[in-house]
Amino acid sequence: VKYLDSILRQSSPFNVVLPFYKYAFIGIPVWMILAAALTLGSLTFIVIIYNKKKEEKKRYKTKLNMRLLPQAGERSAFIGNIAETTTRTYLDLDKFQVHTLIAGSSGGGKTVIAEDLVEEALLKNVAVIVFDPTAQWSGFLRKNDDKGILGLYPKFNMRKRDTKAFSGNIHQVSDGREIIDFKKYMNPGGISIFVTDKLDMKNTELFVANTIREVFKANLPESQELKYLLIYDGIHTLLPKFGGSGRVFVQIERAAREFRKWGVGLILISQVLSDFPKEVLANINTEIQTRTRDEGDLNRIEEEYGDNILKSVVKAATGTSMIESSAYNNGQPYFVSFRPPLHSLKRLTEEELRNYEKYNKIIDDLEYQIEQLKEQEIDVFDLELELKLAKDKINAGSFNMVDIYLEGLTPRIKEQWHKIGKTPKKKEIKLASETELERELEEAKRVNEESRKEEQEQEKEELKKGEQEVEEAVKEEAKEEEQEEQAIEKDIKTTSEDNNLTEINNLITKMNSCLDGNNKKEAIQMYNKITLLYKEIPKEYKKKIFNKCNELYKRLK
Repeated sequence: VKYLDSILRQSSPFNVVLPFYKYAFIGIPVWMILAAALTLGSLTFIVIIYNKKKEEKKRYKTKLNMRLLPQAGERSAFIGNIAETTTRTYLDLDKFQVHTLIAGSSGGGKTVIAEDLVEEALLKNVAVIVFDPTAQWSGFLRKNDDKGILGLYPKFNMRKRDTKAFSGNIHQVSDGREIIDFKKYMNPGGISIFVTDKLDMKNTELFVANTIREVFKANLPESQELKYLLIYDGIHTLLPKFGGSGRVFVQIERAAREFRKWGVGLILISQVLSDFPKEVLANINTEIQTRTRDEGDLNRIEEEYGDNILKSVVKAATGTSMIESSAYNNGQPYFVSFRPPLHSLKRLTEEELRNYEKYNKIIDDLEYQIEQLKEQEIDVFDLELELKLAKDKINAGSFNMVDIYLEGLTPRIKEQWHKIGKTPKKKEIKLASETELERELEEAKRVNEESRKEEQEQEKEELKKGEQEVEEAVKEEAKEEEQEEQAIEKDIKTTSEDNNLTEINNLITKMNSCLDGNNKKEAIQMYNKITLLYKEIPKEYKKKIFNKCNELYKRLK
């Protein structure tokens, strides 16, 4: 400050400081970094809360590893979506050879689930035979036209033009002892439905036992792939709990053990699962559980899979089911929303069912007459060709066309019999005697007992082998530990000897220094230490230092 001729100066130090948020880190303002971190943290928190809420709202709580599920392929069956997702899921078709059990209360969708599996098998050219107690499966022969079901197609990435009527036939069973020629009905890509609604409990049991017996007698070739699929709907009715004797499960157990080697798979449909004989369940690879109210099944689910799975099964929507298989998801259960079917779910009318029964009888009789003409050395090539065309039209449900073929075929066959002046025999239904079926049942018991004994012996051998392997492993480990201990002891001993030799050499150097300085007392103490250490070192080392020790002794003396 200038005032008149005087100048006054005053100074005071100060610091210029930027607010912390205006600083920069690697060229980026700190405030931007903080803002980004705050935004990211907030988003992370929101995502965590959202996922937590979403998980709480989930109806089906399971641990699922998608990599451990079958993928799309030539031998895969598309069954629907993983529950509560749009992810398509599949089953391995050839795993049906080791059999499937579908269980659940009425209205849970178990029959539709089985029908999805059967559709996939038919699309892969597998021959299917269904034993149907209600004729509900007859809808397979008509394509789906239900607007409500068609409305579900987009959810599964399906198109309305995918609907399909499958080639097949319907046969009415009136006697449980009727012998079914399986090779006649095992048509690749075709379905044969045997309606058993007219059979009482005893005849139903006889029929199931009889059909299993006929498969054993069919002399089928062995196969690594699924070739034939047998569906027993309402199999629970044969359990004692539902009024059956339960004896037929001896045959079912044998079938579950042995059918797989011929490429024959079983699908059993039941209202309950826990009441099945454990020997049958032990031979079934895949269990599909729909919503159930059965106390035994609910207890089993809770014991085996825990409370979360139990709650999921209880709350399961119609068409959504739990799948458990040792082949999938490390054996852990998971939930699938099964796809809508391609065929009609409507049961055929009584008139349509009567038409199938009527025309099948006519065709069977004409076929039998042609076989007899063959035996008479009559050329029946044209007759067989026309008969096959008539059969195809029955399978397609075109009864008007069947009438047209029969109008021409029937008189031509009659004419052949007129020419040779003979009368054909009438076709009769072949029946198995109850004595024979009883004998087969006893045979099944014997075979099952032998198989169980073999399995028990095999388990014992495997257990014994396992124990031996463990014992050998323990011995080997003990041997390795002993060798390691010996090696350590050897290392310690070698280290100790090396240390003694080093100390002797150091003492010799120090003792020479003492003698040079005429410090005799200390030299004697060192010589005594050298003597003690000398005794503990190996002979090869003693040779190296003996002369040095001898010279020290002379100097000391």
